[in-house]
Amino acid sequence: MKRILCAVLAAVLLTGCGIKQDEKRIPADSAQAAWDTPLMQTLLDGISSFSTEIRLPARQKNELTEAFWKLLCTHPELFFVSGEYRCAVSEDTLIFSPAYTMTETEAAACTRKLDEAAESLLSGISETLSVKDRVLLLHDRLLCRLSYDGKHSAPLLDALLAGRADCEGYARAYQYLLQKAGISALYVTGDANGGGHAWVMFADETGQWYHVDPTWDDGEHFISRAYFMLNDRTLSRTHTVIPAAAGVSYPVCTGEVYPFFKERKLCFDGGTDQKAVVRRAFDEAAASETGAAEFCFPDGVSLGMLSVLDPLIQDEASRRGLTVLSRITAKNSYVVSYRIEE
Repeated sequence: MKRILCAVLAAVLLTGCGIKQDEKRIPADSAQAAWDTPLMQTLLDGISSFSTEIRLPARQKNELTEAFWKLLCTHPELFFVSGEYRCAVSEDTLIFSPAYTMTETEAAACTRKLDEAAESLLSGISETLSVKDRVLLLHDRLLCRLSYDGKHSAPLLDALLAGRADCEGYARAYQYLLQKAGISALYVTGDANGGGHAWVMFADETGQWYHVDPTWDDGEHFISRAYFMLNDRTLSRTHTVIPAAAGVSYPVCTGEVYPFFKERKLCFDGGTDQKAVVRRAFDEAAASETGAAEFCFPDGVSLGMLSVLDPLIQDEASRRGLTVLSRITAKNSYVVSYRIEE
């Protein structure tokens, strides 16, 4: 990095350039300890107080890059520090100097604005709701507010204060809201569709982790759940996890395939009451105001099943006085969305 003996690249936090995800993933029940170490707490305390020199034992030099990277991926509220730093060793002391992008006064003012913006999105959401209900409500509310708009120098601030975001902004804003709602969430870097990308992982009440890609769920004039609560296997069709620092591993996501669609009985296959599934999908679209009736195909979308589903969609839309505007198949070929309007 700049003027350093040791450094970490800020850019990799977004682009995903780095070491590919190791085959040895962290067991879900060990994730909290792996992502909350004493060194991370020391760095957090120093950065939160805008310290320009954080003194550490020299023996922690080799742990520093991983700890700092993890800190940035677990604390979106540290928007005022970049991924760059300087460090120097003096006898048995390691002096870590982070690079701040604004003053402490400016950061405090931005934090107040972020809290005000988050307040309306968090309205009515408390820990009396299940984690799955909270993550879904915040997913839909956030996507109603955001529009995709290229790369931003202040992703979290631009997302929540201006309603414009790139994939980092979507992920940072969603993670910020999830943590405000009492949910453990990680910022994830990797590759999707051949380019650098960012999304989020969260843990439910049982400690099971899931992926959510809010950027890819923000459809054109509708909100999708095609990339909501994915396990590793489902995600791997379109995404590759690439940590930004060597030695870092994310928790495993081994939950069932598309629990959201299964719990709401929105899976379309030959063994279901197909008309009932269609009715439920329209009911869900009306209740959540997503602008689309969506269906999961557990074994993947097929032309044969679409030929059965399409006329059922048209019939149900006609019965409700709605118009079907288009049909969109998700890139992972598991979910189909029908855009509808009055």
